[in-house]
Amino acid sequence: INLNDVDNDADTITLDASSVSGALVNYVDIDGFDIAGITVDAANVSLTSGGSGNITQSGAITSVDTLSVSAGGSVDLDENAINNEIATIGDVQAGTGVAIADTDGNLTIDGDMSATTGDILVVANGGDLILADTRTIQVNGAGDIYLAAGVGANFTNNDSTPGTSALSLDTGRFIIWSDNNSQITKGGLTADEYMNRTYAANGPAWADANDAGANRFYYNDQATLTFTASDQVKTYGDANPALTY
Repeated sequence: INLNDVDNDADTITLDASSVSGALVNYVDIDGFDIAGITVDAANVSLTSGGSGNITQSGAITSVDTLSVSAGGSVDLDENAINNEIATIGDVQAGTGVAIADTDGNLTIDGDMSATTGDILVVANGGDLILADTRTIQVNGAGDIYLAAGVGANFTNNDSTPGTSALSLDTGRFIIWSDNNSQITKGGLTADEYMNRTYAANGPAWADANDAGANRFYYNDQATLTFTASDQVKTYGDANPALTY
């Protein structure tokens, strides 16, 4: 399905190319539009909104191999109770912020993502969140970057040149949610680390209200601190020995 006329002007789109495995979907609109549903069979999907148009969704995007998006306004593809199935995020550019969530397995960012203003949020509800080598996520001004792996899953930054950070910010910060502090791959990223914090309970709104400040790694797991007392001997009538551990 190739609907690439820049004069397309739909308020809502429903596209189904699932009858042919690998059939691509390319849709271009003169301004913003809502996705009522896009269904493919292991194929790439490219979406473009002109002007200052936003791309939103009221239905799921399913069985997508690589999703690429360009929006003059915002990209809002993280609605609750909508189960997107996206294997890979390609290049994504937006004027006023990006939010993309996936519910089906691991999610790989294998394209450059940028927002002229606003935040960038990527959530892999179904598994690991993986940032491919040489890819950059960029925000400007006070924009923040939020990256969350799923429950029991971890974040992996495969950047092979950690001297040039994969996350580019001005005055904003990044927060990364990962299950385990011993299984995360930071790829050169540095931040303050906190345990017993989940995306569900301690998401962006909670962090902004309760933990403003520098970059953060939030982990679901909790540390266990074990004290083992040193053996001591006391003779009746003597003073207690120093208690150590």
